[in-house]
Amino acid sequence: MTSSTGQPGTVEMTALAQMDHRIAVIGTALALPGADSLAGFERMAFDAADAFSARPGAAAAGENWVDRAAYLDDWSGFDYRLYGLSLRDSVIIDPQQRLFLQHCWKAAEAAGYNPLALPARSAVFSTASDSDFVQLARAAADDAGNYHPFEIEVGSNKEQQALRVSHVLNLRGPSFGVQSACSSGLLVLHTAMQALALHDCDLALAGGACLPFPLHEGYEYRPGMNLSRSGVIRSFDQDADGMVPGFGCVVFVLKRLVDAERDRDPVLAVLAASTLNNDGSNKASYVAPSSAAVAENLQALLRKGGLGPGAIDFVEAHGSGTYIGDVIEAAALRQVFRASPRAAAGTAVASAKASVGHLDTVAGLVGLLRAIVQIGRGSIAPAANFTALNPRISFDGTPLYVPTAAVAASRPLTGIVNALGIGGTNCALLVQSAPPSPAVSAAAGGVLPVRVGAGSAERLRAAVARAAAALTTTHADFEAIAFSLNRRAQGKPFLAQFAAADASALAAQMAAYDGAALPATAPQPEVGAGPRAVDLGWSEIDPQARVGLPQAPMAEVAPAGANDAAQRLRAIWQSALLLQDVAPQMSFRDAGGHSMLALTMLDDINGAFGTQHDLDWIDQHDRFDQQLAALDAPSGPAPATRLVKLIRPAQGTPRLRLVLVHASISGYETYRPLAAQLAPDIELLAIDSHNLYAEEGQLIRDAAALAALYADQLRAALPQRAVPLYLGGWSLGGMLADLMVPLLAADYPLCGTVAIDSVVYREEHAALFADSALAYFMDQTSLLADRFEADQLQRQARRLQQVFAAERAMARAFVPGGRELPFLNIVAVGTRMPLTEPALLQAFDRAKNDNGWRRHTGEPIVRIDAHHVQIVDPAHLAMIALHINRFTRSACTTTSS
Repeated sequence: MTSSTGQPGTVEMTALAQMDHRIAVIGTALALPGADSLAGFERMAFDAADAFSARPGAAAAGENWVDRAAYLDDWSGFDYRLYGLSLRDSVIIDPQQRLFLQHCWKAAEAAGYNPLALPARSAVFSTASDSDFVQLARAAADDAGNYHPFEIEVGSNKEQQALRVSHVLNLRGPSFGVQSACSSGLLVLHTAMQALALHDCDLALAGGACLPFPLHEGYEYRPGMNLSRSGVIRSFDQDADGMVPGFGCVVFVLKRLVDAERDRDPVLAVLAASTLNNDGSNKASYVAPSSAAVAENLQALLRKGGLGPGAIDFVEAHGSGTYIGDVIEAAALRQVFRASPRAAAGTAVASAKASVGHLDTVAGLVGLLRAIVQIGRGSIAPAANFTALNPRISFDGTPLYVPTAAVAASRPLTGIVNALGIGGTNCALLVQSAPPSPAVSAAAGGVLPVRVGAGSAERLRAAVARAAAALTTTHADFEAIAFSLNRRAQGKPFLAQFAAADASALAAQMAAYDGAALPATAPQPEVGAGPRAVDLGWSEIDPQARVGLPQAPMAEVAPAGANDAAQRLRAIWQSALLLQDVAPQMSFRDAGGHSMLALTMLDDINGAFGTQHDLDWIDQHDRFDQQLAALDAPSGPAPATRLVKLIRPAQGTPRLRLVLVHASISGYETYRPLAAQLAPDIELLAIDSHNLYAEEGQLIRDAAALAALYADQLRAALPQRAVPLYLGGWSLGGMLADLMVPLLAADYPLCGTVAIDSVVYREEHAALFADSALAYFMDQTSLLADRFEADQLQRQARRLQQVFAAERAMARAFVPGGRELPFLNIVAVGTRMPLTEPALLQAFDRAKNDNGWRRHTGEPIVRIDAHHVQIVDPAHLAMIALHINRFTRSACTTTSS
């Protein structure tokens, strides 16, 4: 309802005012100097400890050289395989991006969620420090010649930090970076709070990383500048002499408080309000803060939160420890708190910087961490490195004080986190203790079902071991533990199930775990309406996984005529993967191999050894020693059924076989994620691409001829023909499957066909098939464009261009057959980019309402909110599997009757 002026009406404004805009912090993960967990940071805060040290082995560089900082001990941990990344690609991702991605994962786990099963409308907001990592990556790439400059730019650009997380976790909410110098961290939180309050998202990952390259090795002290001579930050202290750098990463998981309480999330603290402003020009210099502007922002925060200064128990200050900064910030605090009613024990003022250094853009996030550990303990932490107040600061006539010992609180805590940025952007948060949890009736006891989930069988064994170890030290309620484990297991493809009445019994069962896993389709156990989820204290991330800096290979590529097979194969690996050396048991996938590099490697291997292997050969011979042994073995003729791949056998006798044909410019691997989601009595096969591996003169450019080849290979691969068949595929694969139906009808009982976003060419759809429209549905440049700079990659690009052109022509010419089989028609209703052309938008709408198959009258269309390529992402394939399970059961029953 709006008024005649177009402004919100009274009813609407009243409803908006009555909404609860409080935001819950439901999880966090951190990597900070001296602390890699919330518990570790809490110990540091209440011990008033710091993490300042000299870099081991640092050499003196003059009498004014200070070799101290708050260093991050281990920044190279990165479990790239867990995130679906390759080693090759990971080494050129800025370590700041790696840290942020890894800690987004950990933060989601701490909140009690599977990071790959977060709400689709989850947002990611991040900040990062300026870094010269791109120069290191470019230097290595220039030596090796196997990275395109665009790859390095994407890997090094801090603007990609939030976007990469959204991509890896398949999140569809807002995703972008935020920069306002030293206040960036709180600005990230302010932005996330706004997005949640406006319902732009339902969950937000908000944080940042500070690890600029080259890595810090000290600094030159200059009198009058902002860096410390002593190498220690002493916020508000009489001996404060400047800042000291700190490094690390902090990520928070945020949710609307009402939603967090409904979903039984852990609530670490509540963000009640946030404000920001800018100094303008009314200050001493561009880099100096303005006490008037800082005070105005803090006063606005109190008004927004509906509180007076007397309600504030602590201020987690910017507290940079500089000669000017602390004095100006203290003057602003004095202006806000003067003559105010005194809080119960006064209002404590301190800064996390005195413990972990000044983390640049991440500083405000560390300030919120310190506020959270005080709220969690219900006590004010003492200030680190403080003995007496700076004589240029006066808190007389105010409740403000700097605590030198822990002060127990007599009430739930309310605090302010303050941050100032060079250039004048000031940001502040009002943070409060979580409201009391609703009373929960005492558990009746008894055995509870508990699951642990992971992404692979190997990871599942490790996850169970970590869970068992964590259970030996936990004090959490067992029902909360069971609820948290079960929720974190949701959506994991590998599951272990237990049943226990208490933590010790569960730990004992886990210690005896034999590796047995449930199918991913097993029903989720229910644990009653008990307490909130808890941070279980362990992660699926492999703590031993490491990624260092990009390195150029040291060895020269062996000449083509080299006689030693091992030497020739080793040279191919080194050239393709930028390796300095190749160990016998090295894995192609673990070393950074992916499908495009595999195609290049195949060309080199086939050329060097006179073989005719296809991509499946590398999949079957992943390790160097396996490839070498296979190349040394006598080779017979290639099997006739080389394009038919068994992805997953059925459990026992198969009820049916599902055969999926490859899409254009892709292989059979696309369908692998379906295997874990299909009903156990379905055998899954896929038909790989002939054209993807064929030489230029062997390309098949006619869809009917290609379908005939695939039908012949399927007959050879499946001589036992009593088991019913379903044929289908994604995009072109659905069309080829349809053409195979009449060719196989006399040989197999055919029960139905499946088309996944296969749009048939019709006049009303014609605009969708224009080359100019392709960018709305797929990123052709990622497959074909000039990113392939090296000669080997250019060769593959030319071949792929020819394949793509041939198979696009097949799709344009395709006409569906007339056979009346049950048909599962799945379409993607999204686009990569917004459609702006009216004609294209009209064609798209028509195609999604009727994509041209003209099957049974009234036959439903399954619509999935994804674009053409995204529909085969693992998350959407899981949904597609549910429809296939339902369709194959009902359709087969219908046909057999």
